[in-house]
Amino acid sequence: TIVMGVLEIVVFAIMSRLLSKSDFGYFAALMGIVAVFQSLSEAGLGSAIIQRKGENPKHLSTAFTLSCLLGLMGTSIVFVLAPVLATLIADETLTLPLRIMSFTILLNAIISVGNAQLYKALKFKRVGDIQSISYLLSSGIGIIMAFCDCGLLSIVTYTVLNSTFIFLLFTNLNI
Repeated sequence: TIVMGVLEIVVFAIMSRLLSKSDFGYFAALMGIVAVFQSLSEAGLGSAIIQRKGENPKHLSTAFTLSCLLGLMGTSIVFVLAPVLATLIADETLTLPLRIMSFTILLNAIISVGNAQLYKALKFKRVGDIQSISYLLSSGIGIIMAFCDCGLLSIVTYTVLNSTFIFLLFTNLNI
């Protein structure tokens, strides 16, 4: 947690020097929309798994299926309503980035049950390793893109890549 906190401060400091205030404003708007749909798609399933005594494969299977369906629904809603949401929050500039970032809702939903199992099993190091590796890779790419004057796209790419790397590391480590 400490390492991630320090990394986030360093990356944020670098990105804030390289990108415009409007890019950060757009990004904040994007994150607000995605965060709302992300929390709706999770629906407390991870918390329920952590708090439930014992492990029942039937419950895990049901939670995984429900999580995937909610993630797909959240992604679809944001993707389809992106032009409307973009106009409500800021302007049409957010439409494409919002559609791109909507896929992080599905990726996070797919791994949420497995992630909850790791927390329940107290495997915090594994979760931390996955998050740290993905954060280093995605933020490195985002910073390079910011140096190349990619603007808002560098932050959107960083966010999508972070979720993608977490998904890939999570699924490839047979968790």
